[in-house]
Amino acid sequence: GEPHLLMNLGLELVRAGKLSEGLDQYDAAFRALSALPTAEVAPELRETLLTQFCTHLLTAKRPAEVARVLNSPLAKSEGLTATLHWLFGLACIELKNYADGAEHMRRCLAKRDKPALSPINKNILKAGPHHCLALCLAALKQPVAADKVFRDAVSADPKSKSVSFDFVRFLAGNGREV
Repeated sequence: GEPHLLMNLGLELVRAGKLSEGLDQYDAAFRALSALPTAEVAPELRETLLTQFCTHLLTAKRPAEVARVLNSPLAKSEGLTATLHWLFGLACIELKNYADGAEHMRRCLAKRDKPALSPINKNILKAGPHHCLALCLAALKQPVAADKVFRDAVSADPKSKSVSFDFVRFLAGNGREV
Protein backbone atom coordinates (compact mmCIF):
# COMPACT_ATOMS: atom_id res chain seq x y z
CA GLY A 1 0.00 0.00 0.00
CA GLU A 2 3.02 2.32 -0.12
CA PRO A 3 2.34 4.92 -2.87
CA HIS A 4 6.00 5.22 -3.90
CA LEU A 5 6.39 1.46 -4.33
CA LEU A 6 3.08 1.14 -6.19
CA MET A 7 4.12 3.93 -8.56
CA ASN A 8 7.47 2.26 -9.24
CA LEU A 9 5.77 -1.08 -9.85
CA GLY A 10 3.44 0.67 -12.29
CA LEU A 11 6.41 2.20 -14.09
CA GLU A 12 8.19 -1.15 -14.37
CA LEU A 13 5.05 -2.85 -15.71
CA VAL A 14 4.63 -0.10 -18.33
CA ARG A 15 8.29 -0.47 -19.31
CA ALA A 16 7.72 -4.22 -19.64
CA GLY A 17 4.93 -3.57 -22.15
CA LYS A 18 2.09 -4.22 -19.70
CA LEU A 19 0.37 -0.84 -19.91
CA SER A 20 -3.00 -1.88 -18.49
CA GLU A 21 -1.47 -3.63 -15.49
CA GLY A 22 0.87 -0.70 -14.96
CA LEU A 23 -2.04 1.74 -14.99
CA ASP A 24 -3.78 -0.37 -12.33
CA GLN A 25 -0.72 0.08 -10.10
CA TYR A 26 -0.54 3.80 -10.82
CA ASP A 27 -4.22 4.09 -9.89
CA ALA A 28 -3.57 2.22 -6.63
CA ALA A 29 -0.66 4.59 -5.92
CA PHE A 30 -2.87 7.58 -6.71
CA ARG A 31 -5.63 6.35 -4.38
CA ALA A 32 -3.12 5.58 -1.60
CA LEU A 33 -1.45 8.99 -1.89
CA SER A 34 -4.84 10.74 -2.05
CA ALA A 35 -5.86 9.06 1.22
CA LEU A 36 -2.91 10.55 3.14
CA PRO A 37 -3.18 13.83 5.03
CA THR A 38 -1.75 16.67 2.92
CA ALA A 39 1.11 17.22 5.37
CA GLU A 40 2.30 13.65 4.77
CA VAL A 41 2.43 13.91 0.97
CA ALA A 42 5.94 14.50 -0.35
CA PRO A 43 5.66 17.15 -3.10
CA GLU A 44 8.19 15.31 -5.29
CA LEU A 45 6.22 12.07 -5.07
CA ARG A 46 2.92 13.84 -5.78
CA GLU A 47 4.28 15.62 -8.84
CA THR A 48 6.10 12.55 -10.20
CA LEU A 49 3.09 10.28 -9.71
CA LEU A 50 0.69 12.70 -11.38
CA THR A 51 3.07 13.27 -14.31
CA GLN A 52 3.81 9.60 -14.95
CA PHE A 53 0.23 8.42 -14.38
CA CYS A 54 -1.31 11.02 -16.70
CA THR A 55 1.35 10.50 -19.38
CA HIS A 56 0.57 6.80 -19.46
CA LEU A 57 -3.20 7.41 -19.37
CA LEU A 58 -2.83 9.54 -22.50
CA THR A 59 -0.77 6.77 -24.12
CA ALA A 60 -3.66 4.40 -23.33
CA LYS A 61 -6.08 6.91 -24.93
CA ARG A 62 -7.94 7.54 -21.66
CA PRO A 63 -8.24 11.35 -21.63
CA ALA A 64 -11.31 11.39 -19.36
CA GLU A 65 -9.25 9.69 -16.67
CA VAL A 66 -6.52 12.31 -17.07
CA ALA A 67 -9.16 14.96 -16.40
CA ARG A 68 -10.40 13.03 -13.35
CA VAL A 69 -6.89 12.71 -11.91
CA LEU A 70 -5.88 16.31 -12.56
CA ASN A 71 -9.15 17.67 -11.15
CA SER A 72 -8.63 15.72 -7.93
CA PRO A 73 -7.93 17.34 -4.56
CA LEU A 74 -4.45 15.76 -4.66
CA ALA A 75 -3.62 17.48 -7.94
CA LYS A 76 -5.14 20.79 -6.91
CA SER A 77 -3.46 20.84 -3.50
CA GLU A 78 -0.18 22.30 -4.76
CA GLY A 79 -1.27 23.41 -8.22
CA LEU A 80 -0.25 21.97 -11.57
CA THR A 81 3.17 22.23 -13.16
CA ALA A 82 3.67 23.29 -16.78
CA THR A 83 3.93 19.61 -17.77
CA LEU A 84 0.69 18.75 -15.97
CA HIS A 85 -1.09 21.66 -17.68
CA TRP A 86 0.29 20.31 -20.99
CA LEU A 87 -1.08 16.83 -20.27
CA PHE A 88 -4.42 18.22 -19.08
CA GLY A 89 -4.64 20.39 -22.20
CA LEU A 90 -3.96 17.40 -24.45
CA ALA A 91 -6.69 15.45 -22.65
CA CYS A 92 -9.13 18.35 -23.11
CA ILE A 93 -8.34 18.49 -26.82
CA GLU A 94 -8.97 14.74 -27.12
CA LEU A 95 -12.31 15.30 -25.36
CA LYS A 96 -13.06 18.20 -27.75
CA ASN A 97 -13.18 20.60 -24.81
CA TYR A 98 -11.28 23.32 -26.63
CA ALA A 99 -11.96 26.16 -24.19
CA ASP A 100 -10.38 24.27 -21.28
CA GLY A 101 -7.66 22.95 -23.58
CA ALA A 102 -6.75 26.51 -24.55
CA GLU A 103 -6.65 27.59 -20.91
CA HIS A 104 -4.33 24.74 -19.94
CA MET A 105 -2.02 25.50 -22.86
CA ARG A 106 -1.88 29.15 -21.78
CA ARG A 107 -1.00 28.07 -18.24
CA CYS A 108 1.61 25.68 -19.60
CA LEU A 109 3.21 28.52 -21.55
CA ALA A 110 3.15 30.78 -18.49
CA LYS A 111 4.84 28.18 -16.29
CA ARG A 112 7.15 26.35 -18.67
CA ASP A 113 10.29 28.21 -17.55
CA LYS A 114 9.62 27.64 -13.86
CA PRO A 115 11.47 24.89 -11.96
CA ALA A 116 9.71 21.62 -11.29
CA LEU A 117 10.28 18.73 -8.90
CA SER A 118 10.03 16.10 -11.63
CA PRO A 119 11.44 15.98 -15.17
CA ILE A 120 9.55 18.26 -17.55
CA ASN A 121 8.08 17.11 -20.83
CA LYS A 122 10.49 18.42 -23.47
CA ASN A 123 7.60 19.14 -25.86
CA ILE A 124 6.59 22.12 -23.73
CA LEU A 125 9.87 23.88 -24.52
CA LYS A 126 9.28 24.02 -28.27
CA ALA A 127 6.23 24.72 -30.39
CA GLY A 128 3.91 22.17 -28.76
CA PRO A 129 1.93 24.43 -26.43
CA HIS A 130 1.60 27.21 -29.03
CA HIS A 131 0.57 24.67 -31.67
CA CYS A 132 -2.10 23.11 -29.45
CA LEU A 133 -3.33 26.51 -28.30
CA ALA A 134 -3.65 27.63 -31.93
CA LEU A 135 -5.65 24.49 -32.77
CA CYS A 136 -7.97 25.16 -29.82
CA LEU A 137 -8.47 28.80 -30.83
CA ALA A 138 -9.20 27.75 -34.40
CA ALA A 139 -11.78 25.22 -33.15
CA LEU A 140 -13.31 27.97 -30.98
CA LYS A 141 -13.69 30.17 -34.11
CA GLN A 142 -11.15 32.76 -32.95
CA PRO A 143 -9.18 33.15 -36.21
CA VAL A 144 -7.27 36.33 -35.33
CA ALA A 145 -5.94 34.87 -32.08
CA ALA A 146 -5.28 31.49 -33.73
CA ASP A 147 -3.29 33.17 -36.52
CA LYS A 148 -1.04 34.95 -34.02
CA VAL A 149 -0.43 31.80 -31.97
CA PHE A 150 0.23 29.72 -35.10
CA ARG A 151 2.91 32.28 -36.01
CA ASP A 152 4.39 31.92 -32.51
CA ALA A 153 4.45 28.14 -33.01
CA VAL A 154 6.22 28.45 -36.35
CA SER A 155 8.76 30.84 -34.79
CA ALA A 156 9.36 28.41 -31.92
CA ASP A 157 10.04 25.49 -34.27
CA PRO A 158 10.35 26.53 -37.93
CA LYS A 159 11.25 22.99 -39.01
CA SER A 160 8.13 21.35 -37.56
CA LYS A 161 6.14 19.84 -40.39
CA SER A 162 3.04 19.29 -38.26
CA VAL A 163 2.94 22.94 -37.16
CA SER A 164 3.47 24.17 -40.72
CA PHE A 165 0.87 21.77 -42.13
CA ASP A 166 -1.77 22.78 -39.56
CA PHE A 167 -1.03 26.48 -40.09
CA VAL A 168 -1.39 26.12 -43.87
CA ARG A 169 -4.63 24.17 -43.41
CA PHE A 170 -5.89 26.90 -41.05
CA LEU A 171 -5.00 29.66 -43.53
CA ALA A 172 -6.63 27.84 -46.46
CA GLY A 173 -9.71 27.06 -44.39
CA ASN A 174 -10.10 30.74 -43.59
CA GLY A 175 -9.72 31.83 -47.23
CA ARG A 176 -6.30 33.32 -46.55
CA GLU A 177 -3.27 33.24 -48.77
CA VAL A 178 -0.97 30.33 -48.03
